[in-house]
Amino acid sequence: MWTSWKLLFSLFFMACSTVAKYSEVEVYAFIGGDAQVLCSYPEGYESYEKYLCTEKCGNDDILVTTTEKSQSRFSTNDSHQELIFTVNISNVQPSDAGKYWCGVSKSGKDIYTAVTLHVKSDVCCDNVQTLEGYVGNTVSITCPNQNEQDSFKYICKGSQPSTCLKKALVTTNKRENGRFRLKELQFTVEFTGVTKQDAGSYLCGVQRSNNFDAFSRVDLTVTEWCCVTSRDVKGFLGQSVTLQCPYPPEHRSNTKFLVTSSASTDRFRLEEKRSSNSFSVTITGLSQTDAGTYWCGSDSQRSTKHMSKSRDQLSLHRQVQTGGKELLNSFSVTITGLSQTDAGTYWCGSDSQWASGKQYTKIQLSLEHMTTTTVTTFTSGFQSTPEKDADTVISYIILYVVPGLLLILVVVISVIVYKYACVKAQGVEQKNKIISTKEEIQVNAIYCNQEAVRTNVNDYCHGDDRCKPQDEALYENFDEHIYGHPPQDPAVEPDIPQPSSGSAPAGYRSAKYTPPEWFSNYHSILQQATSDHNEAERVQRRSKALSQDTETDTQHTQAQGTRLLGDRLQDIHYCRSELQQHISQLQADITALSGQKLRLERALDATEIPFAIATDNLTCRTRRPAPDLVLDTVEEELIKEVDLIKNVQALLRRTTAQVVSQIKLNKDTKQMLEMDWSDKHEAYNLDDTCGRYRNTSTDTKHHPFSANMQDQVCNPASWTKFTQDNLTKAMQEEHATYSLRMLVDRVLEDTTRDLRVQCATVDQAFAQRCEELIEAKRQLETKHAQILEQTGAQERNIVALQQAIHDKEAPLRVVQSRLYVRSQRPNMELCRDPPQLSLEVEEKQIRASVESLEQQLSQARGSLSFLEESRMAIEKDIACKANSLFIERDKCLTKRKRYPTVSTLSGY
Repeated sequence: MWTSWKLLFSLFFMACSTVAKYSEVEVYAFIGGDAQVLCSYPEGYESYEKYLCTEKCGNDDILVTTTEKSQSRFSTNDSHQELIFTVNISNVQPSDAGKYWCGVSKSGKDIYTAVTLHVKSDVCCDNVQTLEGYVGNTVSITCPNQNEQDSFKYICKGSQPSTCLKKALVTTNKRENGRFRLKELQFTVEFTGVTKQDAGSYLCGVQRSNNFDAFSRVDLTVTEWCCVTSRDVKGFLGQSVTLQCPYPPEHRSNTKFLVTSSASTDRFRLEEKRSSNSFSVTITGLSQTDAGTYWCGSDSQRSTKHMSKSRDQLSLHRQVQTGGKELLNSFSVTITGLSQTDAGTYWCGSDSQWASGKQYTKIQLSLEHMTTTTVTTFTSGFQSTPEKDADTVISYIILYVVPGLLLILVVVISVIVYKYACVKAQGVEQKNKIISTKEEIQVNAIYCNQEAVRTNVNDYCHGDDRCKPQDEALYENFDEHIYGHPPQDPAVEPDIPQPSSGSAPAGYRSAKYTPPEWFSNYHSILQQATSDHNEAERVQRRSKALSQDTETDTQHTQAQGTRLLGDRLQDIHYCRSELQQHISQLQADITALSGQKLRLERALDATEIPFAIATDNLTCRTRRPAPDLVLDTVEEELIKEVDLIKNVQALLRRTTAQVVSQIKLNKDTKQMLEMDWSDKHEAYNLDDTCGRYRNTSTDTKHHPFSANMQDQVCNPASWTKFTQDNLTKAMQEEHATYSLRMLVDRVLEDTTRDLRVQCATVDQAFAQRCEELIEAKRQLETKHAQILEQTGAQERNIVALQQAIHDKEAPLRVVQSRLYVRSQRPNMELCRDPPQLSLEVEEKQIRASVESLEQQLSQARGSLSFLEESRMAIEKDIACKANSLFIERDKCLTKRKRYPTVSTLSGY
């Protein structure tokens, strides 16, 4: 009955599961990369909530939903048109590998899509193919995955498979991309015009739908094909050109040659110069076909041969050689009658083997039309010197001639400017002299004699007669009487008496001064007036000079005071700004520390919940039945969790005390800075008022005793030191605050991480223990079913044995009856004949069979008894396991779901 009920329940559960499951998805991702899970769902469920959960898919196992859109590294997108629910997982880790479920929430059983995420390292590959290329050549990379012709192929530069498809150079859909071309049939990628930047690692990828993409790695190295720098040579059509080819001294005995793609050898002439380790090739009758690339070389085998190489897009078919002349340590090739076919690239060399990396000279020959005969010679080599061409001459002119001309021009301009300055200075000096002379003339004209005036005029005019008549007007109002010279007997009117000095005549003569006395008196008065005038002028000049000096000193002193006040204002403003900055910083630090103090208190409060959960788990586990009451891993981890929580709480309390102490220090320092700032603010306003005082200010007053020395509080040095000490104290507290804030952040981060790690460890131990219990219970149930089945079989076996014993009774009665009846035969008939012997054997055999069956029946009954005991023990153990599983999963794990989150443990 029990077996039938269990079978029906299993069939019902399988039927429900079959209906709920919709499809299965395989996802492949690289470590550190992104993974995209595409889950389809039936039509009609567009508006239902979708989610992604881990294997158990409980309420706490849901990673992200379409309602939340984004959660940690998981984000969702629901396309109603395509009926696809997409989950993007960023920064995939190895622990992300495993089983997931895409679910659609609906009434009843949700619709599930099984998702298996496979994760591997983002590295490639075990086998690496190496490839060498040359600059300018074409390189072909053949990938080994050639058999998968129908798959999507791509190639990228780099060594990370996760980003290869995003950085693909060419793909199956885009077979050509600039210099890259994909041949999908052989899975070959060709590079044209290879450069040194193309060197590196390349990954060939083949996309697979049911597994990771297949990758193969190719390491490409790019080197220069030839070691000698190429040069260009110009020639003129119809003329000759000589190509100089150098070679190493050890190749003197080798055969020299010149190689090009196409040319006629009858116009080439080769000459060797051993002294310079080179040879020259002269090409005559240049034509347009002579332009191109040539190769110079030497061969130790002295054999004429045609060479065909494809390097750097060159096809070499022909060579010109000579046995080598003993004239010079170089050889030259002369091409006569240049034509258009001679243009191109030439290579000359002296090595016995034509291979990359050897010493060759590359010559690029280009041709031009010219009516006159001109031969252009090009020389390049290890010891040869090329001729100067027009570019060299122009460069020489630019480098040497032009700077010389500029220097000469600068010198000439400097001389002209200097002469002009000298002439201007002489003109100014002459002008000053003229002005001083004019002033002296005017003074002498008033106070001195006429002769001095004339002398000054003559000195002023310097022999120029044009200036004299103009200056003589100065003296038209003066006569000789002014200068003390008596007149020469002037004519006197007859009716006017002429007085004379001496006794007064009768009638017209009286006591009068003589003319000399008059002139003497007049002259004395004039001299005294002149002396007083000069003294007055001297006093005025001294007064004016003194006034100017005092005015200058006063203005200078006032300006100096104003300037010093301005400097002082700047110093105060600087200190005040520094104080204000540190006050603001301290206020910000106090606010930040207060916030961190609040976080610490919240984190401390948050640890009470884990502590209660851990202790409750330990208490619940003590109620497990005796067989399961073991000191297992869960018990040990729970004890560790309790100890960890206690240590975390103690650490948080100590850190909180440090934060409170630092906040107090910051407030004290801030108050000290604010007092200093207030004093400086008041001093700044006072000094600013003083600095704004002017001579025209109306609010100034006389304060006679304000200049007296007062008892000053400090000097500038102590003033600066006081402020600097305050700033230093503030910086110390700011540094201490910064260190403490970093410490608080680390403490919160470390404690949160440790608690969450320990919580995860305990949860993992619980999960493992539950799995062990479930597995043990499953095995017990399986064994119980087997015991029940075996019990039924044994019961049937006992019934069969009993029936077999019962079936032997009739044959035994028959044989015994036969023996009994035959024992009654008379006389000689009582014979042990064959029937008698057979009956005796039959009777013994039946008795032995009955004994064996009875013995087997006894064993069967004993086995049935043991089966019943085992069944009872298994049922008891199953009940014990069920009880333990109920405690572990339904009680302990259910309470552990209330474990605080990371943000809560961090104090947010």
